Amino acid sequence: MLIALLSNPNSGRSKHLQTISQLVQDNAAITHFQASTTEQFTQFVEQLKQSPVDIVAINAGDGTIHALLTLMFAHLPEIPILAILKGGTTNMTGGDVGIQGHCVRGLKKLIEWGKDPQRITSTATRPVLKIDWDAPASPVCGMFFGTGAIIEGQDYFHSHVSKKGLRDSIGPALSALRLLFALNKKEQPLFSPVSMQLSGWNMNNPKNLAKQPTVQSSGKHLLAFASGLERLFLGIHPFWGANQGAWYFTAVRHQQQGYSLLKLLPLFRGKPREDMTSKQGFHSAKLNRLEIQFNGEFTVDGERYSTNSDNQLITVSLAGYVKFLQL
Repeated sequence: MLIALLSNPNSGRSKHLQTISQLVQDNAAITHFQASTTEQFTQFVEQLKQSPVDIVAINAGDGTIHALLTLMFAHLPEIPILAILKGGTTNMTGGDVGIQGHCVRGLKKLIEWGKDPQRITSTATRPVLKIDWDAPASPVCGMFFGTGAIIEGQDYFHSHVSKKGLRDSIGPALSALRLLFALNKKEQPLFSPVSMQLSGWNMNNPKNLAKQPTVQSSGKHLLAFASGLERLFLGIHPFWGANQGAWYFTAVRHQQQGYSLLKLLPLFRGKPREDMTSKQGFHSAKLNRLEIQFNGEFTVDGERYSTNSDNQLITVSLAGYVKFLQL
């Protein structure tokens, strides 16, 4: 059982890097890499291409996972099983499909599992998003795409919450609650609606795109996001809809009359109220392809990108599926 472990020394829990290194230094089955730049990530993936392994363990946060997924889908003929250690600040991907426990505890579980000749391999499979737009960085792959109020929530997190040292779901949850209260009180300086036109289909064949979209909406929106994860921060599942696409999508159109906390909170549970319909601007479905036209910023697993022109087309599709080791 060969394991390649990548640690990002710039991730949120880098203070445990020395302990991580000590745990694997005498384990011949684990090769430990440290990388924090695109060039270093590329070298790591090239090493995987030249010397395949059974498991790629990632001791880092969502941004590093996003960078590695992008490179793996571009350069590897087959994606190995991933083992996610919660080594970042938010760890949303790790919260859904990562090895349970702190990054050091998770590594100890991985080491013991690798030594067990009777080991049972249990995995969780998730779809990975592919995001295309007219930019040198395109395409990128990741587990979460978001825009609109998602960007404001991210800004609030970095300016008010992350400095307090909060980790995992606590920081994003506080940011989301602050945003909800701002919406309830109509605090316009904290958020602004984004004009966009979106169409989503639950099939990936371009020949079928002439058919009526599963989701269609235009005008000013509060937010729009897509994910291959089953659970986001605090285990929330803000998705509904019974169609058969690969990954989840939710969008909320801007409402001039404002928002009620009692009306928005059910969205986080994936159980919308009866008046939260598509006619009222609440959209959610499982899709295979999404086309969004807008001008502004968007995030992929916490990394920020921006469009280059008005009404630029961004396409979100299915990159493929990845298996995550469950321990």
